[in-house]
Order: sequence, then C-alpha cells, then structure tokens
Amino acid sequence: LFTRPVELRLMRWQDIDFERRIWSTHKAKMLGREVASQETQDSEPDFVVPLSEEAVRLIKQLELYRCSDYVFAIRGGDEAPSDSTFSKALRELLKKNGLEGKQTVHGFRHIVRSLAPAKLAIPVRVIEQQMSHSEIPKSSDKHLYDQNLYVPERRAFMDVWSEFIAAIRDDYQEYYQEELDELKRQGKQTRWSEVLEELKAKYHTKALDYEQVTKFKK
Repeated sequence: LFTRPVELRLMRWQDIDFERRIWSTHKAKMLGREVASQETQDSEPDFVVPLSEEAVRLIKQLELYRCSDYVFAIRGGDEAPSDSTFSKALRELLKKNGLEGKQTVHGFRHIVRSLAPAKLAIPVRVIEQQMSHSEIPKSSDKHLYDQNLYVPERRAFMDVWSEFIAAIRDDYQEYYQEELDELKRQGKQTRWSEVLEELKAKYHTKALDYEQVTKFKK
C-alpha cells in the first residue's frame, strides 16, 4: 500500500470500506501534529488509500483473527502493534530465506518509487500522491483537494501494482543471451515484456473507467 509503517500499524477496521475498496487514514507527515497521538486518532481521517482486490482479500483474511479495533493488533490485545513489530517480523522472514539485512519495512516505499515509473510508466505525480508525500496542513483550503487528488488514477495504480507483483512470481524468467537473441531473430518478445506492456495499457484503461463510473465521494 506504500504507506509509512506508522500509518499501516495504526490501520483500524472502522476506517476500511470494503465495498468501495477505500482505506481512510491519517497522514504521518501532516504538519503540526503526531499521527500516533490520541488526539489525531480521534479526529476525522485526512487521507484516502485505494485498495486493490488483492489487498482487500489479504485484509479480510486477517479479519478471521480480529481481536481489536486495529487490523494488525497482537492476538489477545487491544492495542496497535509497536514500532518494532513489523521490523521484527520482516527480519525473521528474511533470515529464514537467506536474505538477512536485505530489506526494511520502510524500504518497500523505495521499491515502488523506483519500479512503478520505470516498469509500469505510472506518472510520478500519481505515485507521490499515493505515498502521501504532499504536506498540505489540515487547516489549509487545499486540504480536501489534496486528500482526494488523483483517486481514479491511484485506484488503477494499486490494481496494476498487485498484478505486477503476481507477474514477478509467475511470468518473470531469465535467459541466456543466446536465447534472447534467438527470440529477437524470430521477431518475438519475452513473456515478461508482454506482461509489462499489458499492464501499462491496463493502467490507462482502468484509470479512465474509474474516473467515469466510480467518482470518489468523501
């Protein structure tokens, strides 16, 4: 979802609209306040995060173990996980797969910021908004506009990114140079190249569809 770890660990069930696939949250970088404070958590959410169908499916799996207002609460507790919970879980996962020290929780934001424009041609303005890099104060007249900026494009982006992740698992394949040269001589593309072109086209089609038939309302 590309949110900051603090935003993700404070995800609450009441802020998720499964039907519209929207998560309403609080921006960690909003000027003049701390996102984890009780005052902020009791206030109205000030940022929306579109959810892909795959993200919704995964979150609904967690609902089977629901024990708190917080989606990622430790089983048997009522509080949100601590700052170190996600980092510890990721370290254990990496260690089991021989990748110790190769990734951080916040590092997933770096991955999407690098790969989304390079591999999928997603406009940087859409990526930046999805990552909530804008810091318009809540008191500003521009706040509501900022909150809802590029929602159709961001919904399309999240859908396509989920498919991109699945495609890395299912369609990516490495070749010897001789094999690749032979494909080119035959006028063929690799399956991976075809997938990327399909996803680029799908992003634009989905963005137009979402703009026309499911305009976001607060």
